[in-house]
Amino acid sequence: MKFGVVVFPGSNCDRDMVHVLKNVMGCEVRTIFHKETSLEGFSRLDCIILPGGFSYGDYLRCGAIARFSPMMQSVIEFANRGGKVLGVCNGFQILCESGLLPGVLLRNSHQQFVCKNIFMKESSSDQGPALKIPVAHGEGRYFANQATLEELGHAKTKRVDVICPGFIADCLETLEEIAMDCKGDFLSSGGGEYHYIPAVNERPDWIAALGSLVSSHLGGWPLSASRDTQALARAKALGAPS
Repeated sequence: MKFGVVVFPGSNCDRDMVHVLKNVMGCEVRTIFHKETSLEGFSRLDCIILPGGFSYGDYLRCGAIARFSPMMQSVIEFANRGGKVLGVCNGFQILCESGLLPGVLLRNSHQQFVCKNIFMKESSSDQGPALKIPVAHGEGRYFANQATLEELGHAKTKRVDVICPGFIADCLETLEEIAMDCKGDFLSSGGGEYHYIPAVNERPDWIAALGSLVSSHLGGWPLSASRDTQALARAKALGAPS
């Protein structure tokens, strides 16, 4: 398999991608400038990658201008012929803007830019170190409606994984509308496997994190009850039972 990494104005993870593919994985890789118009030499067995960054400074919307780069028409045609295309970070946003992926990326719910590191670990095992993943985006809220799931079903999509990041606990909306109704629409439209990813709910690590967060923002409030003798005396004077 051969890889091609498309470079847009504002891409900043293209060299990282080339390094990993070439020097770590030992694959053949070629850098492709966004103004090129041909993917000659790439077959359906190969893969085109749209790397992360801030193409065209994220003006208008993330990926909205890069979608019109000359190379993107070739990437769309390549994908429609069965070629493999991977979009990472800003590359994923470009794929949505170009129509190669359904759904849209909305502004973050708090309307602020997010720049931080997150740590991810395989949930099925506690072995090995957590992966440190940098996150930097202003439009990272992916949205796909029920009609999109039906469209994916009609396209014979083998599997979809659905998560509701706005909910920390499952409720009637997530369990019935998302996990059941949307699943039925996807499967009845011809889709393969529908996997609903539950909210964090009562997971011990989430409860511990929530407790730590609350404690850190108490601002000097006491963490345990203290005996207020004067208040007790006033309560008894007003007829409160002992």
